[in-house]
Amino acid sequence: YDKTFEPNLPSLEKRMDTFIKLSEKVGKDKVIWRYDPMIISNISSIEYHLESFHHIASHIGKYTNRVVISFVDFYNKHQPRWQALQEQKGIQIADITEEVYRAYLLDFAKDLKKIADKFCLTIQTCAEPVDLSEIGILQGACVDTLLINQIFNLNLANVKDKNQREHCLCGESSDMGMYNCCPHLCTYCYANAADEQKIMKNYEQHRYDRPMLYEISKNELHELQNKVYATKEVLQSPEQAFAETDEPQELAMDLDNSEQ
Repeated sequence: YDKTFEPNLPSLEKRMDTFIKLSEKVGKDKVIWRYDPMIISNISSIEYHLESFHHIASHIGKYTNRVVISFVDFYNKHQPRWQALQEQKGIQIADITEEVYRAYLLDFAKDLKKIADKFCLTIQTCAEPVDLSEIGILQGACVDTLLINQIFNLNLANVKDKNQREHCLCGESSDMGMYNCCPHLCTYCYANAADEQKIMKNYEQHRYDRPMLYEISKNELHELQNKVYATKEVLQSPEQAFAETDEPQELAMDLDNSEQ
């Protein structure tokens, strides 16, 4: 997208270059291309997405085995963002997953599948209630236990993570992310819900020598504890997450000195 939906992302060329370098470093089977979320609007039509999808596939298709697609979700807490785009920039958006658009959705998905096939890519959906299996697009998992077992010769139990959305097929995992700290400020992002000033303040507090991206209050920490630690076995307590250790600092130095 242009700056309308993704105001602070690096250029597409830079992102594709990073993808290729990462694939060459760790292997194409360990790098998955995500083309999502797809927004159908008066500035990003179906034709726009097909051209963009083909353009990216032609550059990075041989550096991965899989592409994951999804359609934008309209969360209630983000309605003011979409409303502002409509009022200030005249952006009109359609939810192509609605039943009335089913024929358009199927034709669109068929064309995406043809492009994926052209570049020998498996194409899957992510946490989508719409069923596209009739055209050969199956539901996938971002935290794919079967793929992890295959790549790393493991035998992890393939158990759906009950803390995720209904249609998410991801295996059980511990999320290391934090809300309201990404400076990209994409319109569609569900991880940012606070105002821009708070988001940028949190981002400026990023600590690469700590287990958490930025420090939060004890009350917030124990709230996370109730949500996560009650349902998953952990190796350290929330209090230990704030303790200074030597290992994270060593890791930070490795990251700082690594090839970008």
